[in-house]
Amino acid sequence: MKRILVTLFIYCITQTLFSQTALNTVFKDAVAIENENVATNGFDYILNVVLEIPNQKELVIANNASMLPNKILFHSSLVNRFNSVTVISPDWVYYKAVSSIKDVDCAEPSPSFRVYKITKGPQNKISIDSTITYRGTFPTIQYRKSKETAQDKLLIYYTENWGSICCPKDPKWDRIKEIEAFKKQFRNYESKTYLKNRGKEGEHEYYYTLEKLELKDRLNFILKSKSYDEKPNTKKLSPELYFPYYISNYDLTEVK
Repeated sequence: MKRILVTLFIYCITQTLFSQTALNTVFKDAVAIENENVATNGFDYILNVVLEIPNQKELVIANNASMLPNKILFHSSLVNRFNSVTVISPDWVYYKAVSSIKDVDCAEPSPSFRVYKITKGPQNKISIDSTITYRGTFPTIQYRKSKETAQDKLLIYYTENWGSICCPKDPKWDRIKEIEAFKKQFRNYESKTYLKNRGKEGEHEYYYTLEKLELKDRLNFILKSKSYDEKPNTKKLSPELYFPYYISNYDLTEVK
């Protein structure tokens, strides 16, 4: 109880003494993430919102999803796609401290937000600046306007790459029956799948829309499919974040 009171007191003090405001108080073209946009298996995460658009160098995310830890958005697989990533999030630590105690003068939670600025330095080293906070006010956010998708674009959740059947041989070819048996389970739910040939020795790619699957089932499909590229009993060291992206449908063949 004493620790909670101390923590809450510190938060109350920081509202007036240590709060910082971003020099640019308007965050433009932000992508909002809510709990309904997220699914997880308890380790990895998947979103049903598009984060990346062509020629985008900076990404701004308003992470309002309490079930999506901000640190997942700091992952290099996402950060490496942009020059910088900005994450704006409610200060869940503060809200949790307030909700855990009653009858305290400062216990009525006021708006509290944290802003994380993730950038890449030399050798692509990632740095995170979390010094910007909003206490008692809301950050000004302008959200990305949804645009109609061009007719030559497809929304894809997963791309599966197959190498040569012989020289050198892609190990997946030795498990082709097992892989086809797995994919057959999803045949009625995969929705549309597209094929692009890459070479004369069986090299090709499959593009999966997975639109008929529930979001968590899409995650399970992706993780199982990726496992065929991994060595048996491979231990994952950190969680992955998956999200859909647009590709051109040029030179693609729909798999029937």
